[in-house]
Amino acid sequence: MMNHSMSYNIVIWHSKKMPNEQEAATIYEKILQGNQEDLEPSNDIDTFLKELQEKYPAFEQLQNDDMEKCPWEGPFITSDCYVILPLKREWGQLVKMLVSRALKHNLIYYDPQNKVVYHPIAAFSWLKKLRQHVMP
Repeated sequence: MMNHSMSYNIVIWHSKKMPNEQEAATIYEKILQGNQEDLEPSNDIDTFLKELQEKYPAFEQLQNDDMEKCPWEGPFITSDCYVILPLKREWGQLVKMLVSRALKHNLIYYDPQNKVVYHPIAAFSWLKKLRQHVMP
């Protein structure tokens, strides 16, 4: 699967189980191997992506002139259970918005670089954690 050296992968998925950081890392590794057994299909993935693309169009929708304004290093990797967003490192300020939108749509947000997971059930405690989260 895609691994951009200049991108910062963000992984969004739907599951009734709310994983801790270690479980989220395992789920992410399974996603990279094409295994979706711990995930559930959800229309919330499409809703999240449509809302996101209203402001930040997908990589493949852009013209060459628009690439400077694009926060994505490459195309999204999607299924009906998850999406991997290859965020350009210099666009790290979008992390808080991405977490907020994922939680709004009852989706799990995982940052595999820092091994940080946010999920809807912990929405009250995520604010403190999010304030401390910085993209390298």
